[in-house]
Amino acid sequence: MSGKSFAFRIFIVALILRLIPVILARGLGIGLDDMFQYDMLARSIANGNGFRWYAQEDLNQLAAFVDFDLSSVKDYDPALGIPTSFRAPLYPTFLAMVYVFNGIDPSRFFAARLAQAIFLGAPLAPLTYWVAKRLFPLSSFTKDERASRIAAWVVACYPMLLIYPLGLGTENPFFVLLLTSFLFLLLSIEKPTIINLLLSGFFLALTTLTRSVILPFALAAFCLLLFLHRKQSVLAILAFFLTISPWVIRNCLLHQKLTGI
Repeated sequence: MSGKSFAFRIFIVALILRLIPVILARGLGIGLDDMFQYDMLARSIANGNGFRWYAQEDLNQLAAFVDFDLSSVKDYDPALGIPTSFRAPLYPTFLAMVYVFNGIDPSRFFAARLAQAIFLGAPLAPLTYWVAKRLFPLSSFTKDERASRIAAWVVACYPMLLIYPLGLGTENPFFVLLLTSFLFLLLSIEKPTIINLLLSGFFLALTTLTRSVILPFALAAFCLLLFLHRKQSVLAILAFFLTISPWVIRNCLLHQKLTGI
C-alpha cells in the first residue's frame, strides 16, 4: 500500500470513528462554560457584529448562576454585547463559518461537531503519519513506514480523540494546526524552499491565533530556522507576523478606545 493510499484510508477510518459519537449525540447541547463563550463569539461574528460577547440575551441565560452587571462598562451594547480580546479569534471564526452555512438555531451544535470531525479531527491521523515519517528518516524504509503507520493508527483510534469533536473547544483546531505547523517546519529544515518557509510561518501564526501558549515554541522554531538557514528563515518569520498583525492591531485600537488613551 503506497503512502498516499494509506493516508487516505487512515483518514476515512478516523472519520468514521469520530462520526459515530457525533451522530449518537446529535441532540446534545452545550454547557455554560468555555463552550458558551465560543458560541457567543461565533454567533456575533456570523451576525456581522464583530468579536463581541455577553449581550443581554446571553446574560439572561446565566442569571440563575451568576450575577453579571455590564451596564457600567464603556461601549456596552445590551443588544450586541461588548467587544473583547480575551479569547483568541480563530476558533470562534471557524464556528461562525459553520453557523453562516447552517443557521443559528439549536442544530448549529450538531453542524459544528460534524465539521470538527471532518475538518479537524480526522485529519490528525494522516498528519501524524506524515510527521512521523519526517521524524524518523534514519531508519530503513520498512521500519520507518511501520513506526509512522502505528502512530497514525493510535491517533485514529485513541478513545479520547474520538470524542473531542463533541466539545466546542480550541483543542480541536489547535491539534491539527500544531501538527501541520510541525510538518512544514520539518520540511523547511530539510528543504528551505520559499513555499515551505512561508507555510511554516503561516500555520504557526494560525496556531497562535488559536491558543497563544504556542508562542514560546514558535520563538524556538524561528531560532532554529535562523541558525540553520540564516536569511532564508526570514520568510517564515515574515509570514508569521503578517498573519497575526491584523489581530494585534485590532486589539491595540480596541484597548486604546476602551481605556481612552
